[in-house]
Amino acid sequence: KASTFNTLEVSVSDRRKLELLKSSFVMPPPFDEGLAGELSQISTKLEAMYGTGKHCYEDGTCLDLEAFENIIDSSRDPDELLKAWEGWRNIGTPMKDKYLRMVEIGNLGAKDLGYEGLTDLWFSQYDMPAEEFLAETDRVWDELKPLYDALHCHVRSELSDHYGEEVVSKEGVLPAHVLG
Repeated sequence: KASTFNTLEVSVSDRRKLELLKSSFVMPPPFDEGLAGELSQISTKLEAMYGTGKHCYEDGTCLDLEAFENIIDSSRDPDELLKAWEGWRNIGTPMKDKYLRMVEIGNLGAKDLGYEGLTDLWFSQYDMPAEEFLAETDRVWDELKPLYDALHCHVRSELSDHYGEEVVSKEGVLPAHVLG
């Protein structure tokens, strides 16, 4: 159990190694065997759903993720890109509840390892408390935002020139389906 782990007498070097091993989990199974088994089943099911997912259109045409990726990578037809983007995203819709349950169980696993939850576990890999990590992320974002805004403006202009203002307006968000 986590409490046993935290009370072991080990050197600072060994403690660091143990912490690195502990924090290497992306989605840690909880100590409860039933929940750990459920997590494994959900993970396997999600991988299978993603790998075999297809989206079918009214005309009977069905495409899988690879077909959508090929269209997104090679086409510059905005209507075809929008159709592929929406189809690609629709494949994930049935996975939502399973994914949410996986995160719920992963949070329990992270707590069993002594973390407050998955976020705390993931942030622990940066050798600073979650609050410090979030503050540092905000600080870096504040520094990068002017560059991001300039890049966003340039990309909007180029896409608008290529596709026309009816597809990429001079204001508002960039349509994701034309970004490739």
